[in-house]
Amino acid sequence: MTTENTDLTILLTDSIQHPLRLSYFYGFEPYEGVDDAGKKTENYCVHSILQPGHPDITKLVALMKQCANNAYGEKGPQTYEELRLQNRLAIHDGTVYKPGEEAYKGNYYVSSNAKMRPTIIDGNRTPLVAKDGRPYSGCYGNVMVSIWAQPAGKFGKRINAQLMGVQFTRHGDAFGGGRVAAPEEFPTVATDVDGPAPSGAVAGQDPLV
Repeated sequence: MTTENTDLTILLTDSIQHPLRLSYFYGFEPYEGVDDAGKKTENYCVHSILQPGHPDITKLVALMKQCANNAYGEKGPQTYEELRLQNRLAIHDGTVYKPGEEAYKGNYYVSSNAKMRPTIIDGNRTPLVAKDGRPYSGCYGNVMVSIWAQPAGKFGKRINAQLMGVQFTRHGDAFGGGRVAAPEEFPTVATDVDGPAPSGAVAGQDPLV
């Protein structure tokens, strides 16, 4: 076994023919959760949903196998296969591991996380902030991730994807029906706070092998 673990970077891309849809997008503020040990965690994260025929899946699998070889030497191929069977890779079968979520059905998704806030830009590379209203869960975009091998430790071996950046490419139906309201959708109201209250109220071979 070797201790070498070179980060391997890939840009997962969106196109009309091969879409990449964002889900569980926490790019502006971290997601607060609890790890397997019950410890509070804060991570920026996003799921990149890809159809089975997306060409970046093949590229990603090649990088994950290379990462396993870098980290585990001669045992790399065997370790990769073990991790695949245990669902310990960066990419997952949406039908199996996100049952009941329509956007994941028949698709794969890459789960990526980071402690540091990722780069978030528009199509023209302009930096974006939360008040811009994009990206969001349900839109489409490009996602840059770095593949790395997690050592055994208390959480076990994994091949993970570190979130590096997200580029908004086009709008989509926001998951949950959420959207940002336009100013003209609001009524004109008096600014006197003491005034009266307003009235009313895929079949085939597993691509990860």
